[in-house]
Amino acid sequence: MEEMTLHPYLPQLTGVDSNGNLYLHQLKNIHYGPIILTPYEINGGLSYLCPACQKSPIVKQQLLGQVIQCATESCGLPIKLNAFTTQVVVKTEEKPKRGLFSKR
Repeated sequence: MEEMTLHPYLPQLTGVDSNGNLYLHQLKNIHYGPIILTPYEINGGLSYLCPACQKSPIVKQQLLGQVIQCATESCGLPIKLNAFTTQVVVKTEEKPKRGLFSKR
């Protein structure tokens, strides 16, 4: 094997050999705990991005520090929410200058 990678929340190992052949191994008798995520503050509420379903459900402040299941109905990934949060900062880009010799 040239390279191997573990899946972040499923017991799977992926490998590539020197000929470019891809191998996917299901690991037996390995049980992952909940994936740890940091909720972020957005629009006056709290949310997180689930790595399994790629959705951002809203969560209540009381759930910080708890183990929950992803709130998306079809997902259910076990998640441990950190007890702290981060803020989403949206940057606005400056308008590009029109030409090489534009006035300021």
